[in-house]
Amino acid sequence: TSRFLFIGSDGWADRSDVVAGLEEAAVGGLSIKINSSYVSEFDDHYFQLHPEKNDRNPWFREFWQMRFNCSLPGQEENSKLPGCSGMESLRKGYKQDTKMAFVMKAIYTMAWGLHNMQKDLCPSTQGLCDAMLPVNGSLYRDYLMNVTFTYNNESVTFDSRGDPPGRYDIMNYQRLENGSFDYIPVGTWDNGTLVVHEELVIFNSSDGLPPISVCSEPCSYNEYKSFVETGDDTQRCCWICTPCDRDEYLKNETVCQRCQPGYWPNLNKTGCDAIPVKHIMWSDAESIVALSLASLGFLATC
Repeated sequence: TSRFLFIGSDGWADRSDVVAGLEEAAVGGLSIKINSSYVSEFDDHYFQLHPEKNDRNPWFREFWQMRFNCSLPGQEENSKLPGCSGMESLRKGYKQDTKMAFVMKAIYTMAWGLHNMQKDLCPSTQGLCDAMLPVNGSLYRDYLMNVTFTYNNESVTFDSRGDPPGRYDIMNYQRLENGSFDYIPVGTWDNGTLVVHEELVIFNSSDGLPPISVCSEPCSYNEYKSFVETGDDTQRCCWICTPCDRDEYLKNETVCQRCQPGYWPNLNKTGCDAIPVKHIMWSDAESIVALSLASLGFLATC
């Protein structure tokens, strides 16, 4: 598995159920998580909820019984579950949803949209007025698109398509020193600005380096790329490196060109150089040997 690097979207994020039973294979994987601040106020509210006190939520008793697999007083006849002991705690096994802040910002957005719409359509009235009834969905959408407010020192705005600024955390799944596994933040992407702390990233390989992910290696100085064709399409990321002939130079990355007569490729195969013209002198060894042999042949035939 060290040959592979798994990359996950925000659907993977930092979820433990995605890698359950596959922790070893997932080590080194990279995923993105929507940047969302922790909402401690929600924990304070959630932990103090109890069936005896929470009358405003008609489904809370049902939730409590499903959460703790027990039946509340008054429900025993319709349930085969054991009775709740009263010692149940919502803190046990609790982990706040990473998108909690987004849920709260969505609710604030709806509220601010209605508030601004009511101020414009009903300036002298508290609550709804005839101008808002029935609710015009298209008009309400326009107000939502123009909502701007601050949440936990963060400015909440929307672009022309209704999207808020993109903010993501980059997570790296790692094996910790104690032998357990966890997601470690190694970077951010904030509305177009990417920051990656490469020294924090760990890959599942013996040398700690990321696996090579190329279809073909670069060609040598004297080789041209012969691209692999698949059907009617040509995969421009895959090629075969083919050497040029001895009398050819590399015209471009896909073509070797033969040199003209009297020329020969240079050492780097980037072009052709003229072949130097050499003249034989009477004093050259070649001339002396040739004349000697010719003279001997002439004398032998006399």
